[in-house]
Amino acid sequence: METTRCTSWDYASPGAYFVTICTKNRQCFFGRVKHGKMELNPLGDIAKEEILRTEKIRSNVIVDSWVVMPNHVHLVLIITSDQNVERPRRGVSTERINHWKPGSLGVIINHIKGACTRRIRATLDPIFSWQSRFYDHIIRTDHDLEILRLYIYLNPEYWQSNPIEHTHNNVSAVA
Repeated sequence: METTRCTSWDYASPGAYFVTICTKNRQCFFGRVKHGKMELNPLGDIAKEEILRTEKIRSNVIVDSWVVMPNHVHLVLIITSDQNVERPRRGVSTERINHWKPGSLGVIINHIKGACTRRIRATLDPIFSWQSRFYDHIIRTDHDLEILRLYIYLNPEYWQSNPIEHTHNNVSAVA
């Protein structure tokens, strides 16, 4: 399978990353936006809990900024060290993923997606699923980081204007 990752970058190395994870077919599983504010439903609460749990189970990860939207999640994750973290036994779907470097961005995102999927399917919605891939952007400057934090913060306000285009990471609207 062709990768969407930057092939010259070590995604387990310390750095900041902007990530977007979408639900399968962009179904609105996590709640709704009302008056420019995101109202999470119980599935959205699970996504929020798993995002926040990431820092607790991975001492080398900081969840800098995040938002759960109706059909996607945006995160800024900071990997602070090359600390060896267990590699997942299974990939995001049902296929085995054995080529990920322990502690890498892919492993971290896989864990969030897998934990959300297990909890949501077990208790609330047996058909819940994520898209198989995720979007990432390597954050290289403080200016870039500030723009992405603002984008995440303002995300619910943008939703009202065009929810379909909104999920395509139109970060330039903030710049």
